[in-house]
Amino acid sequence: MPRKFLILAAAIVGLHLLETAALGTSTNGSFLANLLQVLACGFAAVMAFGASRRGRGLSRPFWLLVGMGISMWGLANLGWMYYEVVLHNEPPQVSVVRFLFGFEAVLIALAVFLDQDKDSPRIGVETALDFGQIGIVFFFIFLEFYFLPARQLDKHSAFLREMRVENLEDVMVVALAGFRALTARKPHLRKLYGGLTLYFLVVTVFAAAAQYLQSVQPTPTGTVRDLLWTLPFLAGALWAAQWKPDAVEGSGPPARHKALSELLITNGTLALAPLIILFQVSQLQDEWRLLRFSLLGISIVCYAARLGISQYREAKSANEVQTHALAMESAADGISIVGAAGEHVYANSAFAKMMGFEGASGIIGKNWREVYDVRDTELLEDHVRESLEKTGQWSEQVSLSRQDGTRIPLEMAITAMPQGGVVCVARDISDRLKAERAYSETEAKYKMFIEQVAAVSYIAEVGFHGKWHYVSPQVETIFGYTPEEWLAGSEHWVRHVAEEDHPLVEAAEENCMRAKRLRKGECWKISCSRRGEWKPWDASQEEWHTISTTC
Repeated sequence: MPRKFLILAAAIVGLHLLETAALGTSTNGSFLANLLQVLACGFAAVMAFGASRRGRGLSRPFWLLVGMGISMWGLANLGWMYYEVVLHNEPPQVSVVRFLFGFEAVLIALAVFLDQDKDSPRIGVETALDFGQIGIVFFFIFLEFYFLPARQLDKHSAFLREMRVENLEDVMVVALAGFRALTARKPHLRKLYGGLTLYFLVVTVFAAAAQYLQSVQPTPTGTVRDLLWTLPFLAGALWAAQWKPDAVEGSGPPARHKALSELLITNGTLALAPLIILFQVSQLQDEWRLLRFSLLGISIVCYAARLGISQYREAKSANEVQTHALAMESAADGISIVGAAGEHVYANSAFAKMMGFEGASGIIGKNWREVYDVRDTELLEDHVRESLEKTGQWSEQVSLSRQDGTRIPLEMAITAMPQGGVVCVARDISDRLKAERAYSETEAKYKMFIEQVAAVSYIAEVGFHGKWHYVSPQVETIFGYTPEEWLAGSEHWVRHVAEEDHPLVEAAEENCMRAKRLRKGECWKISCSRRGEWKPWDASQEEWHTISTTC
């Protein structure tokens, strides 16, 4: 964290102390004290927005909402400063300024309810609908527990009620943030929400202390107690300034499969907001009938839309899963998935056939040790585990025993999955090995035939200066050069031909390139050299520019 941020925070605290000693609660003192509070709030908001830009996954909207919540408090404090410095009075009990002070907790609560399973840098439609529900709940809390009763209370009693409502909201947000930190499955989210819990706990404790002191001895802004509002914002600014996104943020492993209890809690939470709003609506007086039923209707629409979008996405995901399953089932390669517990959770028909099972059902649910022969596992297990630990994958050509005792050659690749378990892909290479053996046998027979013929055979590129790729060992007997020596300078093979015969050779090369081959059995006589000795050479050119030469 840059030192300039620490210096700025220390300067704000120093100016607070200087203002308290020099100006106190005078008009100028109150103006300067409120201005320093707004400056600290702005400092924290700017640092939060900067952290949002650095974020890659869920931390981006998280810091955005935290920055907006802090900014809301600064906006409310500007309204308070206007009433206190210009009008020389506190805002009325039903002023929107008091509502904006409490709106900070609402935005922080929205940050708590971000979808951690997606870890996305964007706020989706479902999350936005949840935000609407949460906003309505907090609005009814403010309306029912403060706004409506405050109209009939004196100034001091209204302030005490406001203090209790705000403290209750702050405690709720701290508890939710702490619960989120404890239940988050990803380390960087646990750290993020743990920091939020600590930060907002400081805000709650300092705000409660400042409100208590104000209720005991009401004084205008300009005392040391103003630091109770400023210090939490400076702490939040320093927290946001030193925060750095995790390397796996936004690209970590997908969320694990949710248990039935988790699904019940999630769906119950979605239904809880409309029920709370319905209860709150029933407590309002008849004069608020239009407002209460309007907000209840909005809540029901949000819930229905949220449920519909969730079902649509679940159906879409199910179709995608089915498509992927059909693709894997129809694959020629054998595919199996072994869970973290060591049991096969998936296998296609090709894999079952390779391992000698009648169908995939004979493999699914079995431990991998029951599927593979014990002799194979003893030979390969340590090697596979070591490779998976180092690189996350292993691949080799192996020969495995099937259920009937026969062996099958396979190309096998095993890849570790982020959430635990491995994916195994196997390819039967029996036909390929047979083809390779047949090719090797044919090549050996052809080579043996070529090497026994009393002539030089070679394969070369077409052209007067074509490069030779193969020449039979007879080249040493006929020309006195080993095959290696001849191939080393094969582009200049024409130097071994008498100069007066070059036109004949060049014409033959041109005919070969034009007609792709010469007439079978066509020969010509030229003079060639044997280590400097010129002698006649009869040659015939075959397809693929393979020439058999007899001296």
